[in-house]
Amino acid sequence: MKHFTHKQMFRGKPITAEITVTDCGVQVGLHGGDKPHIGAVGIAAPDGKITVTQFEGHKEGVLCQQWCETLFEAANCPVVVSAGIHYDNASKEEILQVVEISNVLLGIGIRKLQSI
Repeated sequence: MKHFTHKQMFRGKPITAEITVTDCGVQVGLHGGDKPHIGAVGIAAPDGKITVTQFEGHKEGVLCQQWCETLFEAANCPVVVSAGIHYDNASKEEILQVVEISNVLLGIGIRKLQSI
């Protein structure tokens, strides 16, 4: 089993991707900001079918979907992603910056997966 942690700072707080690669899949915790939490969970099944559950009032389902799709394509194995990133009073522009940081972290994660 391998474990990787990658962080990017935004507004003085980290956005963190914790990636664990097991013998049978990939597990990701994507969290950060002022109130790290679990806002959504995504699962890519062994056949690639993706299911996302997003809790009421949260918007992380989009991140879970993207991470599940991309990691499944890269690793060809089951993937589970939980995500919860919250910055108080974030503007629309700042939310787009958080999504971009998530994309950067995803790229780092893909490169790590390809190196093992």
